[in-house]
Amino acid sequence: MPDAWRVYEDLIAEIPQDVVVGTVNVGVRGTRVVNSAGGGGMAWTMDQRSRPEIFEGAVLDGLPMRTAAGLVCSWNPAEASIGQASIDSWYSRPESAAEKGFVATGEALA
Repeated sequence: MPDAWRVYEDLIAEIPQDVVVGTVNVGVRGTRVVNSAGGGGMAWTMDQRSRPEIFEGAVLDGLPMRTAAGLVCSWNPAEASIGQASIDSWYSRPESAAEKGFVATGEALA
């Protein structure tokens, strides 16, 4: 069986080490992360805590983005939401999307 976490490891490895979390907001339906490179990402909030939190009660502002993104592999779904939103915040940046071959189309983007 292939390594199920490999896709996340590959995505996280491309996040520069100097990018940090600007802010995290965990809402009822969505978890949002803004990073120091100007990116913003969102993931569905999974408000379940199946194991103790890695960063219990901690403010994540200033945390390296790679560390925050690594939470996507947490067995605590609430933390995994933060990890996914962190990954999204890097790859949703226009520069990151363009590097991966994304081409914006549509009237609203012209």
